[in-house]
Amino acid sequence: YGARYSPHDNPVERIWAALKAFIANTAVTWPARIQADVLSQLAELQERDDPEAALDVLERIIVLNPDPEETWRRIIRLQLRLNRRDQARNTAALLRKRLQELGVRPIRETERLFSKL
Repeated sequence: YGARYSPHDNPVERIWAALKAFIANTAVTWPARIQADVLSQLAELQERDDPEAALDVLERIIVLNPDPEETWRRIIRLQLRLNRRDQARNTAALLRKRLQELGVRPIRETERLFSKL
């Protein structure tokens, strides 16, 4: 009785504090993530019939969230499909730079795509 404890001594309080910090740090990005997901689905629907429009949509996604490698790969594949090899090389260079900034290596699928350029 009378013993004082810090919230850091209680595991539930530690988890709650971590969750609040996570929400505070990510709440602003959720609208952008949702928008990027919707745009990704739109691009998927357009890729077959209107690759130009799909490419425009994918490029908007990169502005919202430049981190997902898959989006970059989709852009490169569409650029290659549209016979824009130079643009595909430039996009690959931008992706390499972005991954380097993040301190990560490209995954195998990305490396294979790079080798086709």
